[in-house]
Amino acid sequence: MKKLLLVFSMVLFAGAMMAQSAKMKERASKKSAEINEYIVSIDKDLALDEEQITKIDEAQLEKMMKIKELKKEKGDTEETKKMIKALHKEYAKKINKEILRKEQRQAMWEAKKADKE
Repeated sequence: MKKLLLVFSMVLFAGAMMAQSAKMKERASKKSAEINEYIVSIDKDLALDEEQITKIDEAQLEKMMKIKELKKEKGDTEETKKMIKALHKEYAKKINKEILRKEQRQAMWEAKKADKE
């Protein structure tokens, strides 16, 4: 009976972790889709390729995991908020400098600028 309860608990825990992981992957892919929408609104020929989408998704997942870990370790403090803000900047820079091509960056910023107006 104890073994059955233990196995059942492990299955529930694993299911919860997979569901959370799936949610994070979905959120990450929304970001790459958003970036692509901005770029394509300016020039369809500059659309992200599969490799770029994968790299952006991976960067987003990595950032989300770091944020989650930060919140777990330090709680919801002002220091944590500053560290999270720094992470957002770091990963935005990584996406802009390491993943997007110059033309894609320009198109994205043009679209964001037009979106604000």
